[in-house]
Amino acid sequence: MLVAFDGLALVVFATLVGAGILLRRRGEYHKRLMLLATLSLLGPAFGRLTEDATGFKGDNDMTVLLLCVGTVVACAMVDQVRSHRLHPAFFSGGALVIAMDAAT
Repeated sequence: MLVAFDGLALVVFATLVGAGILLRRRGEYHKRLMLLATLSLLGPAFGRLTEDATGFKGDNDMTVLLLCVGTVVACAMVDQVRSHRLHPAFFSGGALVIAMDAAT
């Protein structure tokens, strides 16, 4: 599970960073894509946090998935409240990150 997450997360991270670099002149896309790239790597950190918080070194996959998805959704909601619409970068990039989290 961990190896699959690492490999897929690195591919998604590289894709989002590459798209962010290509769109660096369009600041509204660049900053959202870079934020999503960072959020795509949070799975192992959330896994360690939940193990430390609960004291169990067992299956906490669903908790980690909910934390990862919740973080992406929370960032998209804050952006939507600020700009009064869901930015296309959050829509496509967020869907990619959520799909990667669900697949692993």
